Amino acid sequence: MGLIDTIKRRLGFGPVPPVLVRARIAKIPVDAVVINATWEPGGLRATYRAKHAQGLCAIPWFENARCVVLVVCAEGREATITVDGRAAREGLVIEVALDADPAPERP
Repeated sequence: MGLIDTIKRRLGFGPVPPVLVRARIAKIPVDAVVINATWEPGGLRATYRAKHAQGLCAIPWFENARCVVLVVCAEGREATITVDGRAAREGLVIEVALDADPAPERP
């Protein structure tokens, strides 16, 4: 990627790269991660279930989305984060620290 492409991406032009998320429990990356994603506006939903190297997950960004709400789950723990388009354009890995205690059972 050239300098011009980098500048365009940072200014909000062109496609948004995938959101990169790393799930950790007590600073240790987890490999089996489930992510429930909801893109806004519009409410498009998707669930990603996979084993990821060192807890690193790439979630696609949809062109008209303003933000994506991610519920990251692993080993009975979960965390919810909201990522806006500007943060996604940065291309940095978003570290998600999962709760120290397992999530309560849902009815």
